[in-house]
Amino acid sequence: MKQKTVSILFYLQKVRINKSGVCPIRCRITYQGRWKEFATGEFVSPEQWLSKRQKVAPGGLKNEHINLQPDIISSNLKKEFLKLQLQNKDFTIQEIFDTYFKVAGKQKEAYVIAYCQE
Repeated sequence: MKQKTVSILFYLQKVRINKSGVCPIRCRITYQGRWKEFATGEFVSPEQWLSKRQKVAPGGLKNEHINLQPDIISSNLKKEFLKLQLQNKDFTIQEIFDTYFKVAGKQKEAYVIAYCQE
């Protein structure tokens, strides 16, 4: 049986830079060739973003807080993925996504704009 994994990527959406000069940090989860994206709710200056590390450059309490968010999101996504795997039945990226946002206590329709690769 082939091992199924989930991939989690954090990146800046540079085309959405605002008047303050900061961009939103987005998260993309990929599973079995399909993906979903959502906003993390954090914003950072493009000059401070270290794309290879998927982190903000060190320097200050605010940057430390921003760097914690991807770790927390990633950890929670992996936890929900593991729960679905333990059920021993097939599931989709949509189920991972829905399970994560139910646990996070958010209404996905109100707070998240998601894209799915068809």
